[in-house]
Amino acid sequence: MGTRLLPRITGWDSYRRIFRRRNAWLPAVRHILARHGLPRKRIGSTFPGTCAVYSAGSGRNRVLVKIFPPMAAKDRATEASALGLTGKAGLPVPLVLAGGMLEDRVSWGYLVLKPVFGRAIRTASDRIPRLQLLKIMRTAGEILRRLNAIAPRLPGGNSWCSRRRHLAGKALSTYRRAGTFPPPLQRELERTLAGLTAPRKGFRPVLLHADFNEDHVLVAETGGAWSVAGIIDFGDATAGDPGYEIMPVWLGLTNRSPALFRAFMRGYRPGWKPTPAWRNRAAAFILMHQFAPPGIIQLLKGKNPSTWPALVRILLPGLSQ
Repeated sequence: MGTRLLPRITGWDSYRRIFRRRNAWLPAVRHILARHGLPRKRIGSTFPGTCAVYSAGSGRNRVLVKIFPPMAAKDRATEASALGLTGKAGLPVPLVLAGGMLEDRVSWGYLVLKPVFGRAIRTASDRIPRLQLLKIMRTAGEILRRLNAIAPRLPGGNSWCSRRRHLAGKALSTYRRAGTFPPPLQRELERTLAGLTAPRKGFRPVLLHADFNEDHVLVAETGGAWSVAGIIDFGDATAGDPGYEIMPVWLGLTNRSPALFRAFMRGYRPGWKPTPAWRNRAAAFILMHQFAPPGIIQLLKGKNPSTWPALVRILLPGLSQ
Protein backbone atom coordinates (compact mmCIF):
# COMPACT_ATOMS: atom_id res chain seq x y z
CA MET A 1 0.00 0.00 0.00
CA GLY A 2 1.25 3.50 -0.76
CA THR A 3 1.93 5.99 1.93
CA ARG A 4 -0.83 8.38 0.83
CA LEU A 5 -3.65 6.58 2.63
CA LEU A 6 -2.76 7.48 6.23
CA PRO A 7 -1.05 10.43 7.89
CA ARG A 8 2.43 10.15 9.32
CA ILE A 9 2.58 9.80 13.12
CA THR A 10 5.31 8.95 15.59
CA GLY A 11 3.27 8.64 18.80
CA TRP A 12 0.30 9.99 20.73
CA ASP A 13 1.41 13.62 20.47
CA SER A 14 1.60 13.66 16.68
CA TYR A 15 -1.62 11.63 16.47
CA ARG A 16 -3.53 14.14 18.59
CA ARG A 17 -2.41 16.97 16.33
CA ILE A 18 -4.08 15.42 13.28
CA PHE A 19 -6.81 13.38 15.02
CA ARG A 20 -9.72 15.63 14.00
CA ARG A 21 -8.59 16.42 10.47
CA ARG A 22 -11.40 14.80 8.53
CA ASN A 23 -9.62 14.69 5.17
CA ALA A 24 -6.59 12.94 6.71
CA TRP A 25 -8.57 9.70 7.08
CA LEU A 26 -10.86 9.73 4.03
CA PRO A 27 -8.46 7.90 1.65
CA ALA A 28 -8.07 5.06 4.14
CA VAL A 29 -11.82 4.88 4.77
CA ARG A 30 -12.59 4.66 1.06
CA HIS A 31 -9.90 1.98 0.65
CA ILE A 32 -11.38 -0.09 3.53
CA LEU A 33 -14.91 0.17 2.12
CA ALA A 34 -13.70 -0.89 -1.33
CA ARG A 35 -11.67 -3.76 0.15
CA HIS A 36 -14.84 -5.24 1.67
CA GLY A 37 -17.23 -4.36 -1.17
CA LEU A 38 -19.16 -1.82 0.89
CA PRO A 39 -20.81 1.40 -0.36
CA ARG A 40 -18.59 4.47 -0.52
CA LYS A 41 -21.33 7.11 -0.64
CA ARG A 42 -22.57 9.51 2.05
CA ILE A 43 -19.39 9.31 4.14
CA GLY A 44 -19.59 11.24 7.38
CA SER A 45 -17.22 11.45 10.33
CA THR A 46 -17.13 11.64 14.08
CA PHE A 47 -14.23 11.42 16.52
CA PRO A 48 -15.26 9.89 19.84
CA GLY A 49 -12.59 8.66 22.23
CA THR A 50 -9.27 7.92 20.55
CA CYS A 51 -10.42 6.53 17.19
CA ALA A 52 -11.46 8.12 13.93
CA VAL A 53 -14.95 6.80 13.14
CA TYR A 54 -16.64 7.24 9.76
CA SER A 55 -20.11 6.26 8.60
CA ALA A 56 -20.97 5.27 5.05
CA GLY A 57 -24.29 4.59 3.41
CA SER A 58 -27.64 5.58 4.85
CA GLY A 59 -30.57 4.19 6.79
CA ARG A 60 -30.39 0.54 7.73
CA ASN A 61 -27.57 0.05 5.21
CA ARG A 62 -25.24 2.36 7.10
CA VAL A 63 -21.91 0.97 8.34
CA LEU A 64 -19.20 2.40 10.57
CA VAL A 65 -15.47 2.29 9.89
CA LYS A 66 -13.43 2.62 13.07
CA ILE A 67 -9.70 3.22 12.59
CA PHE A 68 -7.47 2.46 15.57
CA PRO A 69 -4.08 4.19 15.87
CA PRO A 70 -1.07 1.86 16.14
CA MET A 71 -0.77 2.66 19.85
CA ALA A 72 -4.28 1.26 20.42
CA ALA A 73 -3.79 -2.14 18.78
CA LYS A 74 -4.88 -3.90 21.98
CA ASP A 75 -8.12 -1.86 22.06
CA ARG A 76 -9.01 -3.10 18.57
CA ALA A 77 -8.46 -6.75 19.52
CA THR A 78 -10.37 -6.26 22.77
CA GLU A 79 -13.34 -4.57 21.12
CA ALA A 80 -13.62 -7.22 18.43
CA SER A 81 -13.53 -10.01 21.03
CA ALA A 82 -15.96 -8.29 23.41
CA LEU A 83 -18.45 -7.55 20.62
CA GLY A 84 -18.27 -11.18 19.57
CA LEU A 85 -19.03 -12.35 23.10
CA THR A 86 -21.82 -9.87 23.78
CA GLY A 87 -23.39 -10.29 20.36
CA LYS A 88 -23.61 -14.05 20.83
CA ALA A 89 -25.30 -13.41 24.18
CA GLY A 90 -28.04 -11.44 22.43
CA LEU A 91 -27.08 -8.05 23.83
CA PRO A 92 -27.84 -4.94 21.72
CA VAL A 93 -24.32 -4.15 20.49
CA PRO A 94 -22.77 -3.35 17.09
CA LEU A 95 -22.10 -6.29 14.78
CA VAL A 96 -18.54 -6.74 13.49
CA LEU A 97 -18.78 -7.03 9.71
CA ALA A 98 -15.07 -6.99 8.92
CA GLY A 99 -11.69 -6.12 10.33
CA GLY A 100 -8.08 -5.99 9.33
CA MET A 101 -4.85 -4.05 9.21
CA LEU A 102 -3.54 -1.27 7.01
CA GLU A 103 0.25 -1.24 6.65
CA ASP A 104 1.36 2.33 6.04
CA ARG A 105 4.71 3.09 7.71
CA VAL A 106 3.16 1.43 10.78
CA SER A 107 0.26 -0.97 11.32
CA TRP A 108 -3.18 0.58 11.69
CA GLY A 109 -6.06 -1.66 12.70
CA TYR A 110 -9.69 -1.15 11.77
CA LEU A 111 -13.14 -2.60 12.29
CA VAL A 112 -16.20 -2.27 10.08
CA LEU A 113 -19.36 -2.35 12.18
CA LYS A 114 -23.09 -2.61 11.66
CA PRO A 115 -24.09 0.09 14.13
CA VAL A 116 -26.69 0.24 16.84
CA PHE A 117 -29.14 2.95 15.84
CA GLY A 118 -29.66 5.49 18.59
CA ARG A 119 -28.10 8.50 20.26
CA ALA A 120 -25.96 8.82 23.35
CA ILE A 121 -28.09 9.32 26.43
CA ARG A 122 -25.90 12.33 27.30
CA THR A 123 -27.39 14.19 24.33
CA ALA A 124 -30.98 13.12 24.95
CA SER A 125 -31.55 12.91 28.73
CA ASP A 126 -32.97 16.45 28.98
CA ARG A 127 -35.70 15.50 26.51
CA ILE A 128 -36.71 12.21 28.14
CA PRO A 129 -39.65 12.28 30.61
CA ARG A 130 -38.60 11.41 34.14
CA LEU A 131 -40.52 8.13 34.39
CA GLN A 132 -39.09 6.96 31.06
CA LEU A 133 -35.58 7.93 32.18
CA LEU A 134 -35.97 5.82 35.32
CA LYS A 135 -37.10 2.89 33.18
CA ILE A 136 -34.12 3.39 30.85
CA MET A 137 -31.77 3.26 33.83
CA ARG A 138 -33.32 0.03 35.02
CA THR A 139 -32.98 -1.48 31.54
CA ALA A 140 -29.34 -0.35 31.38
CA GLY A 141 -28.77 -2.13 34.70
CA GLU A 142 -30.32 -5.31 33.33
CA ILE A 143 -28.06 -5.15 30.26
CA LEU A 144 -24.92 -4.65 32.34
CA ARG A 145 -25.93 -7.56 34.62
CA ARG A 146 -26.23 -9.80 31.55
CA LEU A 147 -22.90 -8.55 30.24
CA ASN A 148 -21.17 -9.25 33.57
CA ALA A 149 -22.55 -12.80 33.47
CA ILE A 150 -20.50 -13.63 30.36
CA ALA A 151 -17.36 -15.67 30.87
CA PRO A 152 -14.54 -13.37 29.67
CA ARG A 153 -12.30 -14.58 26.86
CA LEU A 154 -10.27 -11.53 25.87
CA PRO A 155 -6.82 -11.01 24.33
CA GLY A 156 -4.10 -11.24 26.96
CA GLY A 157 -6.07 -13.53 29.25
CA ASN A 158 -7.96 -12.70 32.42
CA SER A 159 -5.15 -10.95 34.26
CA TRP A 160 -7.34 -8.99 36.66
CA CYS A 161 -5.08 -9.63 39.66
CA SER A 162 -2.13 -7.79 38.13
CA ARG A 163 -4.30 -5.19 36.39
CA ARG A 164 -6.14 -4.11 39.55
CA ARG A 165 -2.83 -3.67 41.41
CA HIS A 166 -1.56 -1.55 38.53
CA LEU A 167 -4.73 0.57 38.48
CA ALA A 168 -4.68 1.11 42.23
CA GLY A 169 -1.00 2.03 42.22
CA LYS A 170 -1.40 4.47 39.35
CA ALA A 171 -4.39 6.17 40.99
CA LEU A 172 -2.65 6.45 44.36
CA SER A 173 0.41 7.95 42.72
CA THR A 174 -1.74 10.55 40.94
CA TYR A 175 -3.53 11.56 44.16
CA ARG A 176 -0.22 11.74 46.00
CA ARG A 177 1.40 14.00 43.42
CA ALA A 178 -1.65 16.27 43.34
CA GLY A 179 -1.81 16.51 47.14
CA THR A 180 -5.47 15.53 46.96
CA PHE A 181 -5.61 13.99 50.44
CA PRO A 182 -3.86 14.80 53.72
CA PRO A 183 -1.16 12.20 54.53
CA PRO A 184 -3.27 10.24 57.08
CA LEU A 185 -6.13 9.85 54.59
CA GLN A 186 -3.72 8.99 51.77
CA ARG A 187 -2.27 6.19 53.94
CA GLU A 188 -5.79 4.98 54.80
CA LEU A 189 -6.67 4.96 51.11
CA GLU A 190 -3.52 2.93 50.37
CA ARG A 191 -4.54 0.35 52.99
CA THR A 192 -8.11 0.26 51.65
CA LEU A 193 -7.04 -0.31 48.05
CA ALA A 194 -4.46 -2.88 49.14
CA GLY A 195 -7.26 -4.88 50.75
CA LEU A 196 -9.48 -4.43 47.72
CA THR A 197 -6.83 -5.66 45.29
CA ALA A 198 -5.57 -8.58 47.41
CA PRO A 199 -6.07 -12.04 45.88
CA ARG A 200 -9.39 -13.63 46.85
CA LYS A 201 -9.81 -17.38 47.04
CA GLY A 202 -12.36 -18.65 44.55
CA PHE A 203 -12.69 -15.29 42.76
CA ARG A 204 -13.68 -15.59 39.12
CA PRO A 205 -13.38 -12.50 36.89
CA VAL A 206 -16.40 -11.45 34.85
CA LEU A 207 -16.61 -9.56 31.57
CA LEU A 208 -16.57 -5.81 32.24
CA HIS A 209 -17.47 -2.98 29.89
CA ALA A 210 -15.32 -0.76 32.19
CA ASP A 211 -16.65 2.54 30.76
CA PHE A 212 -20.43 2.14 30.97
CA ASN A 213 -21.24 5.85 30.86
CA GLU A 214 -23.58 8.42 29.29
CA ASP A 215 -21.76 8.33 25.94
CA HIS A 216 -21.87 4.57 25.55
CA VAL A 217 -25.54 3.87 26.37
CA LEU A 218 -27.64 4.71 23.32
CA VAL A 219 -31.34 5.51 23.40
CA ALA A 220 -34.01 5.91 20.71
CA GLU A 221 -37.51 7.39 20.57
CA THR A 222 -40.45 5.58 18.99
CA GLY A 223 -43.88 7.18 19.12
CA GLY A 224 -42.93 9.44 21.99
CA ALA A 225 -41.50 6.60 24.09
CA TRP A 226 -37.75 6.44 24.77
CA SER A 227 -35.90 3.19 25.36
CA VAL A 228 -32.39 1.75 25.39
CA ALA A 229 -31.21 1.12 21.83
CA GLY A 230 -27.82 -0.41 22.57
CA ILE A 231 -24.39 -0.30 24.13
CA ILE A 232 -21.26 0.76 22.27
CA ASP A 233 -17.48 1.21 22.60
CA PHE A 234 -15.95 -1.91 24.12
CA GLY A 235 -12.32 -0.87 23.63
CA ASP A 236 -11.77 -0.74 27.40
CA ALA A 237 -13.49 -4.05 28.12
CA THR A 238 -11.63 -6.28 30.51
CA ALA A 239 -12.04 -9.22 32.84
CA GLY A 240 -12.41 -8.30 36.49
CA ASP A 241 -14.53 -7.49 39.51
CA PRO A 242 -18.00 -6.04 38.76
CA GLY A 243 -17.36 -3.32 41.34
CA TYR A 244 -15.13 -1.70 38.74
CA GLU A 245 -18.26 -0.74 36.74
CA ILE A 246 -19.51 1.59 39.51
CA MET A 247 -17.48 4.72 38.69
CA PRO A 248 -18.69 5.36 35.12
CA VAL A 249 -22.25 4.40 36.05
CA TRP A 250 -22.42 6.65 39.13
CA LEU A 251 -20.42 9.65 37.92
CA GLY A 252 -21.38 9.40 34.24
CA LEU A 253 -24.51 7.48 33.35
CA THR A 254 -26.58 8.52 36.39
CA ASN A 255 -24.69 11.80 36.99
CA ARG A 256 -24.58 11.27 40.80
CA SER A 257 -28.39 11.17 40.99
CA PRO A 258 -29.41 8.80 43.82
CA ALA A 259 -32.83 8.22 42.22
CA LEU A 260 -31.38 7.33 38.81
CA PHE A 261 -28.68 5.17 40.37
CA ARG A 262 -31.23 3.28 42.48
CA ALA A 263 -33.29 2.67 39.33
CA PHE A 264 -30.16 1.35 37.60
CA MET A 265 -29.36 -0.94 40.53
CA ARG A 266 -32.90 -2.36 40.54
CA GLY A 267 -32.08 -3.79 37.14
CA TYR A 268 -28.44 -4.58 37.86
CA ARG A 269 -28.82 -6.22 41.26
CA PRO A 270 -32.43 -6.75 42.42
CA GLY A 271 -32.69 -6.46 46.19
CA TRP A 272 -29.59 -4.26 46.44
CA LYS A 273 -29.23 -1.94 49.42
CA PRO A 274 -26.46 0.66 49.88
CA THR A 275 -25.04 -0.81 53.08
CA PRO A 276 -21.96 0.76 54.71
CA ALA A 277 -19.88 -2.16 53.41
CA TRP A 278 -21.15 -1.58 49.87
CA ARG A 279 -20.51 2.17 50.11
CA ASN A 280 -16.94 1.64 51.30
CA ARG A 281 -16.22 -0.82 48.52
CA ALA A 282 -17.90 1.33 45.86
CA ALA A 283 -15.94 4.42 46.95
CA ALA A 284 -12.68 2.48 46.73
CA PHE A 285 -13.49 1.21 43.23
CA ILE A 286 -14.43 4.74 42.15
CA LEU A 287 -11.08 6.08 43.34
CA MET A 288 -9.04 3.40 41.56
CA HIS A 289 -10.83 3.45 38.19
CA GLN A 290 -8.48 4.29 35.34
CA PHE A 291 -10.57 7.31 34.25
CA ALA A 292 -11.35 8.61 37.75
CA PRO A 293 -8.39 10.63 39.17
CA PRO A 294 -8.72 13.87 37.12
CA GLY A 295 -12.46 14.11 37.82
CA ILE A 296 -12.06 13.14 41.47
CA ILE A 297 -9.37 15.78 41.99
CA GLN A 298 -11.74 18.43 40.57
CA LEU A 299 -14.69 17.10 42.56
CA LEU A 300 -12.79 17.35 45.85
CA LYS A 301 -11.43 20.85 45.34
CA GLY A 302 -12.36 22.99 48.32
CA LYS A 303 -13.98 20.08 50.19
CA ASN A 304 -10.85 18.88 52.05
CA PRO A 305 -12.05 15.54 53.50
CA SER A 306 -9.78 14.42 56.32
CA THR A 307 -11.23 10.97 57.08
CA TRP A 308 -12.38 8.00 55.04
CA PRO A 309 -16.08 8.31 56.12
CA ALA A 310 -16.06 11.99 55.11
CA LEU A 311 -14.58 11.08 51.73
CA VAL A 312 -17.21 8.38 51.17
CA ARG A 313 -20.02 10.86 51.96
CA ILE A 314 -18.64 13.30 49.37
CA LEU A 315 -18.19 10.61 46.71
CA LEU A 316 -21.59 8.96 47.24
CA PRO A 317 -24.01 11.62 48.52
CA GLY A 318 -27.58 10.49 49.03
CA LEU A 319 -26.78 6.78 48.99
CA SER A 320 -27.50 5.54 52.47
CA GLN A 321 -29.80 2.79 53.66
